[in-house]
Amino acid sequence: MMRRFKKTVWPKDLLQDLLGSYSFGDFKRVPGIQGHHQTREDFGDKEIAGWFLGTKGENINVFSQLITEAIEDIAYGRRSFHPDDPGYVSEEVKHTRGYLNAIQSLKDNFYRMVAFLNEYSVPFFSMRYQGHMNWDVTLPALVGYFTTMLQNQNNVTIQASPATTFFEIFAGDDICNMIGFKRSSLIQPWGHITCDGSVANLEALWSARELRFLPVGVKAALDEEYPQIKDDIKVKFAGSLVKLIDLDAWQLLNLGNDEILDIPPAIAEILKQSDPQKYQSKTIDDIESEVWECLASQYSLNTLGITQFYEDDRFLGGKGIQPPAIIVPSSKHYSWPKAASLLGMGHGLTIPRDIDPQKELEILLRNGLINVWVDEKARMNINKRDQRERYIENLEDVLSLCQTHRKPVLLAVAVMGSTEESAVDPLEDIIRIRNEYRAGKRSSVFDFNIHADAAWGGYLISIIRENFDIQLPDIRTNTISTTPNIFIRDTSKVPLSEYTIKQLQQVRNCDSATVDPHKWGYIPYPAGSLCYRNGKMINLVTFGAPYIQSNDESQALSIGESGVEGSKPGASAAAVYLSHCVIRPSIKGYGKIMQQSLFNAKFFYAYMACMNIENEENRDSFFVMPFNEPPPGPHGESGVEYIKNNIYDNTIDEILDNKEVMGYFKTMGADQNFVDYIFNFYLEKDGHNVPNTDPELLLKLHDKLFEKVYPQPKIKISHYNVMVSRTTFHREDYGDIFMNKLAERLQLADPEKVEAIPCMRSVVMDPWVTETKVGNKPLNFFKEVFIPELRRAVVNSVEETKREAKKLVYEVDNVQYEILKSEPPKLLIAVDGKTSTRGWYESELVPVYDDYPGRKTFEFRALPGGANGSSQVLTPISAKYVLDKWEDIKEVMVIAGTNHKTVKIEH
Repeated sequence: MMRRFKKTVWPKDLLQDLLGSYSFGDFKRVPGIQGHHQTREDFGDKEIAGWFLGTKGENINVFSQLITEAIEDIAYGRRSFHPDDPGYVSEEVKHTRGYLNAIQSLKDNFYRMVAFLNEYSVPFFSMRYQGHMNWDVTLPALVGYFTTMLQNQNNVTIQASPATTFFEIFAGDDICNMIGFKRSSLIQPWGHITCDGSVANLEALWSARELRFLPVGVKAALDEEYPQIKDDIKVKFAGSLVKLIDLDAWQLLNLGNDEILDIPPAIAEILKQSDPQKYQSKTIDDIESEVWECLASQYSLNTLGITQFYEDDRFLGGKGIQPPAIIVPSSKHYSWPKAASLLGMGHGLTIPRDIDPQKELEILLRNGLINVWVDEKARMNINKRDQRERYIENLEDVLSLCQTHRKPVLLAVAVMGSTEESAVDPLEDIIRIRNEYRAGKRSSVFDFNIHADAAWGGYLISIIRENFDIQLPDIRTNTISTTPNIFIRDTSKVPLSEYTIKQLQQVRNCDSATVDPHKWGYIPYPAGSLCYRNGKMINLVTFGAPYIQSNDESQALSIGESGVEGSKPGASAAAVYLSHCVIRPSIKGYGKIMQQSLFNAKFFYAYMACMNIENEENRDSFFVMPFNEPPPGPHGESGVEYIKNNIYDNTIDEILDNKEVMGYFKTMGADQNFVDYIFNFYLEKDGHNVPNTDPELLLKLHDKLFEKVYPQPKIKISHYNVMVSRTTFHREDYGDIFMNKLAERLQLADPEKVEAIPCMRSVVMDPWVTETKVGNKPLNFFKEVFIPELRRAVVNSVEETKREAKKLVYEVDNVQYEILKSEPPKLLIAVDGKTSTRGWYESELVPVYDDYPGRKTFEFRALPGGANGSSQVLTPISAKYVLDKWEDIKEVMVIAGTNHKTVKIEH
């Protein structure tokens, strides 16, 4: 029988000796993270130069030396392990044809692979790459990963990873400390390394589901397994201490996180007190393990499944409880719908825009994942509006709906750096609202966990995190060290808005958090992490696999049995561990990299905002609109004007020295280090340039631009001068508030009807790009290289798009007639094959675009009557007329005033 509960390794179980090493049972001299780096002098920003391989491989000698030593040490270890044992690959074997053939094959294929990688791999390390969430990785992470990879450690169990299991313990705990989770004798945080943020998010939702339903199972267990003490188990609810068995199903589903996790140890305590003789030989920990085992194996949703749990009268059968849900912002990562689907909750139906409110309510009550719209800054919309049209417009309405209709909420997710915009949700407000519900201040007690999806932005906490040592027990004092003020007090020179800083400080008050070292932690893939504020959460998702069990409990401790994953590389844990040893996740280490990265991101934002005014020659052919609108200047000037006069030509030091400018600099751009920007172009009208208002042409422009600035299949990397990424905002995802505002700023026609808006995206992780040199001459790579190259790509894309924007351009007697040069144009389109009657359609402007190869869509407004005096119109036309075959159109007559041209269409 598979065990459902098994003790795992906790950081508090490790004891520190006088030399700073740690021990656990028979394991001695475990090298902790704290040590050399914490005590030595801080030498400033230039340390960053020693933390990476370098954009030109400048630190290759250091890297090669360390890797060579790692390989030699591995070989030495093999030779020295029972040195008298025989080997096989002798000098004689090395001269055989088979051996030589194998080595030659290895070399040939290796060279082919390396050549292909160099030609087609995206150069994330380059200053010319400002695209996705990827840049260089730290030198200690590379060395740690490479060295440990040679040992092929598997962190599923300490049996397969007697060294790297401890690296994962240290790394997970250090991330918890970076976040600043509080510690006490009763609550200890716990974190572990995952393959990525998607798996971490899945585990967070899984554990939250088990937590929320556990009290219902406990009530049944008290009746059936522990009837002698069922009246003694009490919990806090609505400010009072009450018997757990007196609470109804809905009340049990709304107990607090810590209150729920305290129930098993409370049962263990009372069991020992109630029958001292029976439990004489057992410790409280032993009894608690048995309680967890009983609850997990017989009374959990994991064991019974959601159908039985909802149908069985012992649990939720007949209790009028709706299916559970997770609440996410519409800027969510795609892993959340995946997680809801995997757990059988369903990712939910898409709610149509014009849906009846009652129908919307019915769908929401069934949905397992509820999207809350974001505001114009892509942050979750929190507060109710005076005139709400949809429940999903704000978090408060969604929560009120769930409370009223008895729909349990497992998690409310706050994104700490969205994938497309690096927006930070108002976590402080989300926590405040949850606490009000928890205290019963909103009609009745309603509780749910809060998860910080800080997969991207988690390491940004280091920019405000005071320096700290790893907080583990000291064998000399048996206490845990704490820091009274975990965040720096003076944030005036931190290039983040005060809003963002406040939200980062609140992550420590969440119940769980996803933080990906392989994103802004500059660690090689795969390395995500999940951290729990209360580490007892892992008991809800711990499974023991029989084939890795051991009779010796001290030798079978594992962290791999807790969570989603089984086998996983110890090399990933080693990479995080060594990087944290060298680069602390505080202002002394990662905070320096974050600082430089943010400054460069804001400079890039400034250069993009001023792109139209810094080059007079091209300023009228297109315009660029930063997604994040520049705030007005402090003296009444426009934001762009203030940026141009005070930031554009200044250095980091000059900005830091000017309090006013630094204050503005902090508020400029996105919440974190993304720069999103949208290009549009001008068209000539009555001798003036007017913005394009057609959303389809806007999409086409960005399609063409993306082909020029992001690697396409079969094209060598060397053909690209700059690289940026792209995203598209869809109304069905982001909602009306966000889309209407964005479309209005772009000056698109009928903003409320725009369904999709393209956007270019640059994630700036490079700490050096604005402070480089060519020889002894300073070089701002963004201003002098990257922006001009990007400008050229935009100009070319605009010209190509404008040519197509002239709609239908056909040659008649070697003369081109360009429709958009006539105002207003009219077209007469002869259609064959759609009806039995031939004739002309008369219409206003006709945009043409491909749905897919071989099919064209024409959008136009039909005018009354037909052409040539005919009142007959072949088919009524509303907004869109689709011809399955382009060949159906035989000719087009272009009318401009008294002039007209009839164009025969040759297919």
